[in-house]
Amino acid sequence: MKNIVMIMVSVTLGVLTMGMIFAISGRMNRSVEVKSNLSSAAEQTVNGLIQEDGIIPCGNEEMLADFIGQLVMANDTVSDLVVEIGALDAKKGLLSVRVVEQFVYPNGKRGSTESSRTVIWDKPVAE
Repeated sequence: MKNIVMIMVSVTLGVLTMGMIFAISGRMNRSVEVKSNLSSAAEQTVNGLIQEDGIIPCGNEEMLADFIGQLVMANDTVSDLVVEIGALDAKKGLLSVRVVEQFVYPNGKRGSTESSRTVIWDKPVAE
């Protein structure tokens, strides 16, 4: 009887420990994912819109739409993304954003991670 109780306690502790490990690693994975996706989407947006003559032909709305599209396509997980625009100027090649990803842990609690990124296009200096 004593052995059965010890086995039950050990199994319960093992399951709880594994749940904690999965929750912590899930949050870390989401944090890394949102940071890398945000950086990639912001840089691709600014660099992808610049023509050979160094002019960005689109307006702020088009630049924002391109950024949001790239960010959503890069996100693999089921979560809510809140995007806050700090600064946006297509003519200067400036994009400053903050993204908050809200998700649900396996135990049902809500969690969130956030990341900020500012990209400024540096015009090449003519030699």
